[in-house]
Amino acid sequence: MTERGISFSAPMVRALLAGTKTQTRRIVKEKNVPAALRDGPGSACCPFTVGDRLWVREAYRLPESVDAFSPTEAGTRLLAAGADPSTVPICYDADGATRHWPVDGAPCLPGKRRMGMFMPRWGSRIVLDIVDVRMERLDECSAADAVAEGIERLEDVDGAARWRVYGSSPASTSDARLSYRSLWEQINGAGSWEANPLIWVVVFHVGAIGGPVP
Repeated sequence: MTERGISFSAPMVRALLAGTKTQTRRIVKEKNVPAALRDGPGSACCPFTVGDRLWVREAYRLPESVDAFSPTEAGTRLLAAGADPSTVPICYDADGATRHWPVDGAPCLPGKRRMGMFMPRWGSRIVLDIVDVRMERLDECSAADAVAEGIERLEDVDGAARWRVYGSSPASTSDARLSYRSLWEQINGAGSWEANPLIWVVVFHVGAIGGPVP
């Protein structure tokens, strides 16, 4: 089994915690496109494999007292000698949840916001187990796939679900694909949906929440 980090935005982290997100779509890297078209999932060009594990990177904060230090050095300074790195006090931006906080029972202010892409393994609280991988074009995403991507469900109107239109709050739509399209473009930029890139569809189960899993 291989384990690797994967970054998610705050809304998607909340969807993972709520159990509404079971898929993620990632663009096939340009250098891998010819091989990907030929070989597909399971080939050397695919970074995702069924049975592998993903640990989630997300925006976070450490105690204000270590703001001047890198994540690695900050973690070292916050640890007692020989202690498990997973016991470092940490606050998660997506929902304000904390782990090992307050520090030693004393009041402690959260420090600066740190980008998820720089989160160390010990800081991750969510682990995903890959159960399926497939390759397709972005616009092949179905309404059911869009819902599985964790789009936010708003109030129902006349018994029909309404979904958030991202970047246009508080607008909503009855079209789940349109909701996901707006989310994709919010993350990847205007015109990114029309580009219709080749993508990996990664389907997963949330394997653990709370801290690193051996």
